[in-house]
Amino acid sequence: MANILSTRPNTISSSGRAMQNIFFDITRLAWHLRRSDTYSGIQRAAVMMIAETVNRVGAEHVFLSLYDTRKLRYRAISMRSIETETLIDARKFRSVLGMDVDEDAVFPPLRGYASNRKKYSFHLARFHLNALLRNNTFFRQRNVTIADWKSYLRAKRQTGKAIAGTEFASLASKGDHLILLDCSWALARSIPHFKKAHENGLSVHVMVYDLIPIVRPELVTEGASMQLYDWLLSSLDFTTGYLACSQATKTDLEAFQKAHNVSRPVSLIPLAQNMVTAAPVVQAKGPLAERVNAEAYPRVLELVGVKDAIRSLLQMPYVLCVGTLETRKNNWRIALAWDLLRKTVPINQMPKLVFAGRSGWMNDDFNRLMVNTGQLDGFISLIEAPSDAELALLYQNCSFTILASHYEGWGLPVGESLSYGKTAVVSNNSSLPEVGGDLVRYCDPLSPQSIMQACHDLIVDPSQREALEACIRATRLRTWADVADDMIKATVRDKAIL
Repeated sequence: MANILSTRPNTISSSGRAMQNIFFDITRLAWHLRRSDTYSGIQRAAVMMIAETVNRVGAEHVFLSLYDTRKLRYRAISMRSIETETLIDARKFRSVLGMDVDEDAVFPPLRGYASNRKKYSFHLARFHLNALLRNNTFFRQRNVTIADWKSYLRAKRQTGKAIAGTEFASLASKGDHLILLDCSWALARSIPHFKKAHENGLSVHVMVYDLIPIVRPELVTEGASMQLYDWLLSSLDFTTGYLACSQATKTDLEAFQKAHNVSRPVSLIPLAQNMVTAAPVVQAKGPLAERVNAEAYPRVLELVGVKDAIRSLLQMPYVLCVGTLETRKNNWRIALAWDLLRKTVPINQMPKLVFAGRSGWMNDDFNRLMVNTGQLDGFISLIEAPSDAELALLYQNCSFTILASHYEGWGLPVGESLSYGKTAVVSNNSSLPEVGGDLVRYCDPLSPQSIMQACHDLIVDPSQREALEACIRATRLRTWADVADDMIKATVRDKAIL
């Protein structure tokens, strides 16, 4: 990793004043990456906002700040040392932060042996030996190169090193901006540093994605409601203003402040109706790809590195449901709706229902239904934690998507679906109409019959789906650049940075 700036950039604006810097707290994001090699919805939103801010104001004015759990200090990293493409790619960014998880500790061609220690050790030794002998053929037959192997070994040697960076206090100055984008309420250790930043003259803004644990506590696990409640009250001690990702969230946040007779400005910053990442998702193809005629056989390359479970889906129609498998997403009722649907749709028109996301909480009813029905006799598939490339592939090839959840702060999967030209079946509650507008079909999330009917219409009458897709193509969707622009305008008072 490149050396981090140890001094504040000495950039002067046309007015003769030092230009302001923006610090994005990523403490929660870093905590998430210690346990995962993919971003969840909120982490994807955060990194896209940061990346677009860099594009807007320049890397020399953007820093990432986080609480270093190894050295127990609040540190900052200049974005001049990190490519935005690296930030967007969860695996690459984890490497920059010196992190690793078990599945990444295995070189891809060796993953099939990882569960058997003797076999793994034997084949690991073969790779070492053939690299030493410079046997390119051995590596090429496994669709990798000796250079890939050496890069993997270098990355392994970097694993576990302390997070690079400089003391936050030595970089941040009065007039700078600290923006909390990644649900920092879940980790309270940074609060003293946020307070200190505020006391030292920084403006501190907090992005609030939802107040679901407070307004719908029955949808979250025990403790989450009180944790968020305590955080919001504590944040009043250091927050200059709040950023709300939707009008629904803004309304909830203003109601919370009113209930406690306090007031802080709340700026509306709607999130994007955009793809999983702003940059094209590229799979590592390997040396065997060099001989493939991509024009004649594009899918050969498209499916490199894609899980077999996803490959098998591409031979049939399917409807996609993206999100953590938790009770708030209403997966149990969606599955019941699918059971109703398969009794009304001809078998030759009946699509699969695909849930793509990580296992979550309070999902026992859904899990039991899946086990007891054999995943509705195979009409439902579960894809655990797809990569960004796999998720993009799932969006591109689905018939439409569904997000019939109980409550959303924004609803990223709806916007992502629209960005791929796909309509959706969406709950008629919370923020979801803000995202879907007139480009989707709405349903009552409490009624499996309502969910089923909305899906039925799009399946048996393709003209309805095609009409909505035509509307999507004719609509300018909101981008992450729009989000970053609005965020900068809401937080940066002195326009010297713009």
